[in-house]
Amino acid sequence: MNLALRCVVLGLILSLPGCAYLASFGSHLPETIEHQIAAGEYGKALATLKWIKPDHPDYARLMQLQAEARRKAAALEKRTLREAARQEKQGQWYRAQKTYEQALERIPDSEPLQAAYSAFLERRQRYLRKLELALLMNRANWLIQNAPIRTEVARVLPEDYRRYPALRDYDKQVHKTARGLDRCLQEALDEHRPKLLEACLELRLKLDPEHRDAELIAAARKALARYRARERRQENDATRALITELKQGYSHDNLLRARQLLDRIADTPAEDATSRELRAELERYFRQGIEQGIAAGRKLYSRGDVPGALEIWQSLAKIDPDNEKLLDHIQRAQRVLKKLERLSREGAEVTPPNNRDEGRGTSGE
Repeated sequence: MNLALRCVVLGLILSLPGCAYLASFGSHLPETIEHQIAAGEYGKALATLKWIKPDHPDYARLMQLQAEARRKAAALEKRTLREAARQEKQGQWYRAQKTYEQALERIPDSEPLQAAYSAFLERRQRYLRKLELALLMNRANWLIQNAPIRTEVARVLPEDYRRYPALRDYDKQVHKTARGLDRCLQEALDEHRPKLLEACLELRLKLDPEHRDAELIAAARKALARYRARERRQENDATRALITELKQGYSHDNLLRARQLLDRIADTPAEDATSRELRAELERYFRQGIEQGIAAGRKLYSRGDVPGALEIWQSLAKIDPDNEKLLDHIQRAQRVLKKLERLSREGAEVTPPNNRDEGRGTSGE
């Protein structure tokens, strides 16, 4: 064989998974594969077996071993995905990492494991970043709370307060934390995260109002204003749609959604007249719906259907639990039912109440 041909052959060999390719020519290959499978080295076994040709003297046995290795590799893959997911759900991040890595050592070419492990690392990184931001905000809050003490020390030592060790450390922490909040602002802007942007901006302005990146602060404020305007539009659209639905008729579902929307928007100030008017209108229709339900229960109650009335009122109480009128009706109906049950046990004649019997002292009954 001339030199050029040798170089070509050598290049072809080197371009293949060398060890697995060469191992496929071993004289004791079945025993080697059996040993690898027994040791759980399914990747090594399969990497070697893929080079086996039909003319191999142990071809039939090797194909049986290949099927066994694939079956066990698939079982390991499934078991690993299930176990790692369970460990991650329980917050056992390090154990989940080791579970993935140990399995990948045995079946390194498993695409499902590679994809799952990559996704796991991304989730862990996001979680770690969440913890880092929590530490940053806690430190910022601590520094803000202690700012008056720092100011008082500087007042007591106006000439040489900067030589005071505790103040030097405090000022360094302020500077470091302010830079961290700047990174938080940029991250929130880049990732379009309005809640994070709002939290970091508020802390940044309180922590170091005199030394700040004017351009970054301006960008954060502008973006936050856009987010708030969009949220107001979405809130107003949802409120209008629900008001329209309530006007067409009241149901347990739309009253519950009205209550949930009112609770959700109660924590945010209505910054414009339109939002204030829509909130007031939604509250008005919600109250009308509750009153209509109470009246429907009273109608059943007056006919002697106390259980039916109680069912309506208890359903409404789940939506409007602080409604005193509603709670009074429920308590009265429960007392009546207990009385009727007692009389029934005693063999007395049972007559369901009506407004004249049980509604005295209650307006509207």
